[in-house]
Amino acid sequence: MNDCIFCKIADHSVPSMTVYEDECTMAFMDTAKDVDGHILVIPKKHAKKR
Repeated sequence: MNDCIFCKIADHSVPSMTVYEDECTMAFMDTAKDVDGHILVIPKKHAKKR
């Protein structure tokens, strides 16, 4: 999905500070920097809302 920020982060077209990555999952530091150490974990495959 080309308008999804998380898909862009997962495919590395938007830079992020990656903490962990495997074939299905990615963990990266929150860019908002509101809370020190806040990490987001996302699936690398886009999931639609139900």
